[in-house]
Amino acid sequence: RYPKIKKSLLMVNGSSSRRIAYDDILYIESQRMNLRIVCNNGVEHTIRKKLDEVQTELTQPRFLRCNQSYIVNMDYFTMDNGDRIPIKVRDRKRIRDQYFAYVLAE
Repeated sequence: RYPKIKKSLLMVNGSSSRRIAYDDILYIESQRMNLRIVCNNGVEHTIRKKLDEVQTELTQPRFLRCNQSYIVNMDYFTMDNGDRIPIKVRDRKRIRDQYFAYVLAE
């Protein structure tokens, strides 16, 4: 049997590239023209890309766009590192429903 391949996000910076496993991503934050990818091991990566582009690449339902600037991994919805992610007030019900649907589906 072949080993199970983990899903990952391809990060390209200039001529170098690397993959970040979906399991490792806590959240992704848009900061002007860059994205800050915060991982569960305390490592952060910065790439020059639009959040909309990354959102289309993240093919698993665990990733939730909770406002204009953030995508969170619902497996880490409660951040152990103390970070707090703002949620749009008018989308709070939709986000809550999507989160509970995800958690209950597992």
